Amino acid sequence: MEAEQSESARVSKQELQRWMTRRDAPAWARVAVQVPLFLGSAVATAWLAARGHPAWMGTVLLCGVFLVTFFPSLHETGHRTAFRSSLLNEGLVWLSAFLMLQAPSFFREFHWQHHRSTQSLEHDPEIAGAPGFLVGWPRNLGHYLARASGQALLVGKALFTLASAVLFTPAQWQKVFPFIRANQRRRIQWESRLVIVLWCALLLGGSRFVPGFGHVLLAWPIAHVLLGLFVMTEHTALPMEGSQLQRTRTTRSNALVRFLMWNMPYHAEHHAYPAVAFHGLPELHRALGPDVEHVSSGYLAFHLLALRHALFGPPAEAGTPQPMGFGGENAPQRGPQDR
Repeated sequence: MEAEQSESARVSKQELQRWMTRRDAPAWARVAVQVPLFLGSAVATAWLAARGHPAWMGTVLLCGVFLVTFFPSLHETGHRTAFRSSLLNEGLVWLSAFLMLQAPSFFREFHWQHHRSTQSLEHDPEIAGAPGFLVGWPRNLGHYLARASGQALLVGKALFTLASAVLFTPAQWQKVFPFIRANQRRRIQWESRLVIVLWCALLLGGSRFVPGFGHVLLAWPIAHVLLGLFVMTEHTALPMEGSQLQRTRTTRSNALVRFLMWNMPYHAEHHAYPAVAFHGLPELHRALGPDVEHVSSGYLAFHLLALRHALFGPPAEAGTPQPMGFGGENAPQRGPQDR
């Protein structure tokens, strides 16, 4: 599964080998930012809320912003490409998965099936459970808000963890999670149970001993609003067939977003070559050039286009290239590093 997919003759084996080389420093640089900022904003929220100070509303918003950065760290450690050290990868994957309400092994099974079957209505677990809800452009404003809010992600992940903890028979596993390999089921079951026990301990201990703790929990729905806006760009309304570059979208963004989100805006490049470490994606993007077919000109631009579809339906001429201000997927191929 770690082998790269040969998507383009523009990329040499020597370059791929260099980009696939694991390094510790890029991941440490991000962990050294996201962990203190998340913990600091959580403590500040509880402290301010306990004293009735309205500034807690600002700190919990920041807490949600820093919390969502643990999704890309889960993603990268799920691929085992964050650190050179397997021990560091496992440590961070557990922290990130716990904060994202998941068991690490469940995420790996789910995510690799997504890579193997990207955009498959039957086999991609990101859409197979509710293709009518998750496939294509939003059909109306309510549909857009339901997808962009990310709350379905929050509830879905919690339900996946609960289900994994209580499934027992092979038939139950096959029916609920057909993408999970038989030899991983027991591990996922016990990891999910541990995640639930730890969350129960956190909720009980926090509510009893930490004044203002309940306000901190608002960071999770806030983070999932941001996550919904972020992940909606990756495959929405793209082809169900073809190469990974044809089924996946890259989104231009600024340096801060790329840093905090571990270069995940380079999503088409990651899908084409999943063994390339996150710190190699900017160079891979430049090497692929125009082979990256779907490049949105920004997150705001993408969501303006999604809203236009939701409110007014598709353009009269569906094949007409969109201007850069409304998605820009046919715009000149500058990379995310250019803004």
